[in-house]
Amino acid sequence: RCGPRCVAVAQDLRWEERRCEAPADGFLCEFNYGDSCPKLRAPAALGVTYATPFGARGSDFLVLPPGSTAHVEGLGLELHCAETGGGGRLRWGHEAPGAWACELDNGGCDAECRDKDGRPRCSCQPEKWLGADGRSCVSPCAEAPCEHLCVPDGTAFHCMCHTGYELAADGSSCQDVDDCATNPGICDQECVNTEGGFKCRCHSGYEMVEEHCRPVPHCRKAHCAHVCEDVPGGYRCHCFNGYTVHPQHATQCVLHCNRSECLAECDPHAEESCECPEGFVLDDREGGLKFCVDINECDMNYCEQNCTNHPGGYACHCDAGYVPLDQHRCKKVDDEEETYSGDAEPSTEAPVPTRTPPKAGRLHPGVLVGITVGIVSTVLVLLALVCHLVKRHCSSPSSMDYKCSGSAEKEMGLHQVTPACASSSQKL
Repeated sequence: RCGPRCVAVAQDLRWEERRCEAPADGFLCEFNYGDSCPKLRAPAALGVTYATPFGARGSDFLVLPPGSTAHVEGLGLELHCAETGGGGRLRWGHEAPGAWACELDNGGCDAECRDKDGRPRCSCQPEKWLGADGRSCVSPCAEAPCEHLCVPDGTAFHCMCHTGYELAADGSSCQDVDDCATNPGICDQECVNTEGGFKCRCHSGYEMVEEHCRPVPHCRKAHCAHVCEDVPGGYRCHCFNGYTVHPQHATQCVLHCNRSECLAECDPHAEESCECPEGFVLDDREGGLKFCVDINECDMNYCEQNCTNHPGGYACHCDAGYVPLDQHRCKKVDDEEETYSGDAEPSTEAPVPTRTPPKAGRLHPGVLVGITVGIVSTVLVLLALVCHLVKRHCSSPSSMDYKCSGSAEKEMGLHQVTPACASSSQKL
């Protein structure tokens, strides 16, 4: 709600205090202009009064719209706010050419106003001259047709162009220079001309580094856990001290110890959080030290025959005459198979005969009879032997012992046990 007293704009454009219920004298219109004339710089004794096109009069205006007038009583002078020249700029002036008193807004001069022979005169900077109104300074480039740059030369001018352009045949317009054609080899690989310049590009697999094409590092697309090294045609991952490259994942690193024991990798913020490489066990020592100690897998009888322990693992080997069946077991080499070391793979090449085998021929009837008699005799002998064994039937061995010849190599042997049907003093 309004208070008991309000302010309003009176008809003479002054603020006045009234009751809020009193009717207003009218309304104000807002005018917008692209440019305006500033208040004239003048001593107070000259008494400048302004009048606007919409009827407002006074001496307190800061800026005035086009069409305004300024009446200077002390000089008997009337000035108008209007455009001068072809630039659309508003300034104070009057129809008569030349300067007015220098004490009033510098006599209307663009540059310097001087009283010469009792009359005010305007002067301009070098390479400029007075315009037709006698107050504005005109440059030879003011009306020049130069597209880019104009350089005054006395009362004349010269047109110039920005870098990457050259002056056309008409002497005023500018046209693009094909830098790629005029400067071959300006780029390492590819040159693309642009308006007013050029761009350098690199082939696939290269990138721009300090304005030169360099091969894109292979390590940029690698995912090495620790350190990546660029090598011809690719990259190689390395690990920090105490780590080694993962045997199945070449970009990953795992803890590694190449001795029987190493210091454990512990989190400095959690004393109990320590890690050891695979094949090692954590061991607490005096003074709070924690070591990773190698596990001797050979003591666990993983290998069927021979075992060699190494830091973080072990390897099984077979005796002469045996070949590996899997990682831990061995099998005997058949008579037809070639004997080889347990660490090597058997040859898969078929043996070549040293001489051509004889051709098979038809057997003589007498030979067939002899073979038949031999088979029958063998069968009879086997039957007699079976009968004899049945009569002397006894139980099979009931126990089996294992013995190890050393910590590095292991053997398995059978100790014969006395049969149950024999006497206690009899050894088999």
